[in-house]
Amino acid sequence: MGLAGGLAITLFVQFAAADEPKLPAQPAEPGAAKAYAVLDGACAGCHQTGKLKTLKQPAGSFGNILDLEAMAQTPSLVTPGLPDASPLYLSIHGRTMPPEGSSEGAAPELAASDLAVIRDWIEQLPPVKGCPDRAPITPDILAAALEMAVVRLGATRAPTTRFVSLAPLHNGCAAAADIDTARAAITQLINSLSLGLDPVKLVPVGAAGMLLEIDLTAIGWSADRWDRLAFRSPTAAFVPINAGLRQSLGTRTPLVDAGWFADAATQAPLYYDLIGMPDTLNALLASLRIDPAADRREAVERIGLKSSPVARGNRLIERRPFANGAAWFSREFAPTAGRPDLFDQTIAAATGAANRPNVQPLPDATLMHFDLPNGFPAYFAANASGARINDVPGSVLKDDAHPGRKFAAAHTCLGCHSVSPAALARGRADDLKARLQTESALSKDVREKLLATHPEPADWQRRLDEDAARFERAMTAAGLETGRKLDGLDPLPALIARYQRAVTAADIADMAGVSSKRILDLGKSGSAALADVTARLAFGSVPRAAVDAVLPEIAQRLGLDVPGGAVPPVAAPAGYAPELVLKPERAVFQSGDLLALTVRANMTCHLTLMTLDAKGRATVLYPNEFDPDAVIEAGRDVRFPAEKSPYQFRLRDKGYETLIGICGASSKTVDGIRHDYEKQRFTELGDYRAFLNRTWPNREGAEPKSTRARAPRRAGEAAEQAPPLPAKPEAQARAAIRIRIE
Repeated sequence: MGLAGGLAITLFVQFAAADEPKLPAQPAEPGAAKAYAVLDGACAGCHQTGKLKTLKQPAGSFGNILDLEAMAQTPSLVTPGLPDASPLYLSIHGRTMPPEGSSEGAAPELAASDLAVIRDWIEQLPPVKGCPDRAPITPDILAAALEMAVVRLGATRAPTTRFVSLAPLHNGCAAAADIDTARAAITQLINSLSLGLDPVKLVPVGAAGMLLEIDLTAIGWSADRWDRLAFRSPTAAFVPINAGLRQSLGTRTPLVDAGWFADAATQAPLYYDLIGMPDTLNALLASLRIDPAADRREAVERIGLKSSPVARGNRLIERRPFANGAAWFSREFAPTAGRPDLFDQTIAAATGAANRPNVQPLPDATLMHFDLPNGFPAYFAANASGARINDVPGSVLKDDAHPGRKFAAAHTCLGCHSVSPAALARGRADDLKARLQTESALSKDVREKLLATHPEPADWQRRLDEDAARFERAMTAAGLETGRKLDGLDPLPALIARYQRAVTAADIADMAGVSSKRILDLGKSGSAALADVTARLAFGSVPRAAVDAVLPEIAQRLGLDVPGGAVPPVAAPAGYAPELVLKPERAVFQSGDLLALTVRANMTCHLTLMTLDAKGRATVLYPNEFDPDAVIEAGRDVRFPAEKSPYQFRLRDKGYETLIGICGASSKTVDGIRHDYEKQRFTELGDYRAFLNRTWPNREGAEPKSTRARAPRRAGEAAEQAPPLPAKPEAQARAAIRIRIE
């Protein structure tokens, strides 16, 4: 079964109509209200849907920065009570937004008092308590729901039916409206991977409606095609599916989690494999019965652009009608020194010896999206030679919403085209047409032939309207509504972003149906990778990729059967992200115990390690008089203090102590800290909040009161004399954990 045909079977369920996205209301609580005002002024222009300044999509797949309640429940953004472990606070503190490579320009200037507002808001947040008003959906409940589904489906339909689980969203306290939007996202994804003729509506079944039932025959999939995807699931083993149930369903992995499914299925090359894409652009065009050489107005319409928000160079946008609807091509021409641009190449080809205007310039890459038989879009990317590629080089395309991330086929395309398939902004001027109209080197006949494929603005408008109406009909037939938002994003990108968030021990415990303590204890006798992950989970959240890599081992140690020796999941596309890990020997110490911890960074850097006591007083433990050159190597675990160090740290005061680590790629001095080991072997900063108020403005290069070094006369005074930090922040990794002393 190819991309131009399929089966016509439709399932029936209607999702609720979408509401227009509204800005989150300012909180009533004074501290939260102040934080809202700071974030509104400094960050909403890039990270709040409804307030974006120039970006079409929220930056970093983060579009609800004014929803403080939601952020407080998101460990990958905020750690309640611990600002120094909260990425939101650290981004502001480090002035890393907008990131390097973004076209957004400089962020609004913030005062030290603004930083203090965000810090105070996070410090007063209570711990996340989960959702006691709802019973968790356990693996046993999911298994029972599958058994009931098999009885209902019967021996004929069960082998061709598969399931997607929304239980992680339910267990993670997602609102009912958000879960409904996630259902819509999976429905859209299934239709975007379908080879069937008609859109399908997915049926919510069992386990409080947290399962979505997929009829493989309705989307033109074989059982083998499903298994190629599902066997990769790192959570497949956690649902106890007995041999009889597997036999009835015809697979060892009938169920996958919605977030993982959305993330994995939209990443090339797996995406290409699932939808049956050939290896070359010409082979794809042949399967769609599109003639790439056809150069008549009824076969192709073009517009040439000097620049766009996505392209680094010129673009030639083409629309070609075919049996399913329309295929859009964006032919990308990277700016290359000494090479003619798209416009000069077009003129040169048209005025060559053969004078053949149908000879087109060769692009550096071609992006394509086209209608599937059911009206939903599919995506494809090819290099200069027409071979299929998984991602487009950064020299050709850019993504201002994710400056450090690869421009990946399907995955990145969804950011702009998941609910708006049109490939061209309405009203965009045709720069190439303007050049052709005034180019004196062209004969009248050649000019007219070239211009014939460049429609008038009104014609473009009709084409865009036609394509939008066709997509709207497909969405409606699938029971979907455009305009939905989840976390300020379109549903499918939002579901992927939620899955890619950092993971807590409670998340894994809910997934496995055991206690968080059981999960943490598994690392004591597991592999080095599992021991590392569980040690980090004891103090907070861990990046998704690191957790997913050890989930099969967790399942095995819980005595579960891992189907087919499940492989690690497809890695999420990401740019370079500095990371620092702090791992004490345990989370609870007794008064009088010696402190020891392991430190690791993913880059070679200068380490600063501080302790913050219960009264908010900070002391720099490292570097110190004995170890003044605090450099650690990338990827290497470093014990602190070292076994033969001439010093030790004994914990005395009962209560909580915070350990803060900062690793700078180039600077030995961070955050304005100044050491004078003749006066202090271990630099005392005094009240940390006051210290930040004194030193943080110097990050913009403001001159301190004096650049002359002198000995401090009281704790923390040295920091006032610190030299300014560079205006352009260096790469830094930061981390913070909290230990308890009894």
